[in-house]
Amino acid sequence: MAFDVDPERRKAVGSTHTVQVVDTEADLLRSGADVTVIATPTIHHQAQLFQLLRDTDSHVFVEKPACHTADGTAELLELADRKGVRVMVACNWRFHPGVAYVRELLERGTIGQPVSARVEGGSYLPSWHPSEDYRKGYSARRDLGGGCLLDCIHEVDYANWMFGRPSQVVGFHDNLGDLGIETEDAAALLIRYESGTLVTVNLDYVQRPSHRSCRIVGREGTIEWVLSEGRVRWFRADRGDWCEWRVPEENAVDRSYVAEIRHFIEAVLGRGELMSDLREGIRAVSVVDAARESQRDGRIVQL
Repeated sequence: MAFDVDPERRKAVGSTHTVQVVDTEADLLRSGADVTVIATPTIHHQAQLFQLLRDTDSHVFVEKPACHTADGTAELLELADRKGVRVMVACNWRFHPGVAYVRELLERGTIGQPVSARVEGGSYLPSWHPSEDYRKGYSARRDLGGGCLLDCIHEVDYANWMFGRPSQVVGFHDNLGDLGIETEDAAALLIRYESGTLVTVNLDYVQRPSHRSCRIVGREGTIEWVLSEGRVRWFRADRGDWCEWRVPEENAVDRSYVAEIRHFIEAVLGRGELMSDLREGIRAVSVVDAARESQRDGRIVQL
């Protein structure tokens, strides 16, 4: 069963897919669905999650970010815990084999205690949906929760996944790319984790060609992952040389979306815990909130 606010899109989906299309959100809530997917503009996620958790027993798969702000989310967590439903935030980069292998190397202690890291993610917003006017999409609009801080939250999320609980944040963001949009198109964050690790995260809507990477410096070596190179490299100080692991799959990015859905279904069926649950999703948003507060007040924000 599916619903979209655009009646033309509802018509198109109903005519091309074997799915029942309904005309209102209320119809969807009355459906008694076991699982609901929220893939609406960011600004709606929090209210729709609350409505689902309050009025149904449906498990939920929600597009990132989990919400547009971490304020007021304690009740969401309480409702999800009380009802025992699974809420997964779509963070497909946790399921990319390159990112997952970097985390595995860290867990093995391959480079010792991580000291610092640089995490980057940037691409050209007008190329995301070339058949549409990007200036009308949610990414470009403040009223829909757009902007690269939330829209590109993947890098913040997998940094948390790798390094643990963030404790302090400094952030800057601005509209610098001459894209004709309302929202920030570039952001830089410095995050200190409880372990002491210092991580810089750079995000943008401007970069051509697109780029995703991380470089982690540890007490005993260095790890590098660059998406476009299809490999993970690490330097072991005790051996004095570089090792390399090649990403085994073609179309690994596309496959990561399939992998996260499979993971969600397995968790709903009781075959494991969620890797990217609501609490993790809200933690990433709290870092974004802190980055905005840091720029506004000109200070380090404690989490």
